[in-house]
Amino acid sequence: PLLGALVVATVRADAFRTWMVWLCVLACMVGASVLAVQGSLEARLPEGLPWGPIVAGLDFVLLLWFGWMGWSRRSALVLGLVLAQMIPLAFLELVLHKELLSETHFRADGLSILMVLIVCFVGGLVVLFALPYLKEHEDHLHLSRSRQPRFFAFLLLFLGAMNGLILADSLAILYLLWEVTTLCCVMLIRHDDTDIARANS
Repeated sequence: PLLGALVVATVRADAFRTWMVWLCVLACMVGASVLAVQGSLEARLPEGLPWGPIVAGLDFVLLLWFGWMGWSRRSALVLGLVLAQMIPLAFLELVLHKELLSETHFRADGLSILMVLIVCFVGGLVVLFALPYLKEHEDHLHLSRSRQPRFFAFLLLFLGAMNGLILADSLAILYLLWEVTTLCCVMLIRHDDTDIARANS
């Protein structure tokens, strides 16, 4: 879904986008089924890159963006939530940095496999339902330019981030993917780009 999100965001052809969304959802469903049959998983990010600073840096960038949104909207709630996330993350990075990125970055057990199945099958059906729904929604709004590439990119990114969040065996990766799911939710809520949608996001 992460690669699919990148492709869907850049290609504007409706038929290709529909095909790509179907392909990503089916790949998620097949992957979840294989994982369920296999019964367990342990995986690491590729060697050779300083993943600890990269993961923490991306997390801080997302938190700063949320903080900027809260500041520009004068939302004490958003700013408070950003601080409530940033302060523990800074503590963990400065004090417990060795333990943040464990030896195994992703791990699947019985409960996480069940959650992956739910996300891939139920979430996948939601994504597929959104294909005709969003077309009808945009026809109703009489948009001159479709926003579907952005919408489906964030929806697929959300699907991938949820699976990563479920399988994360590293506190640093868990924190980052939590922020990615938050970003996706914010962008999906503000999709219509109206004053109400922006305020709700």
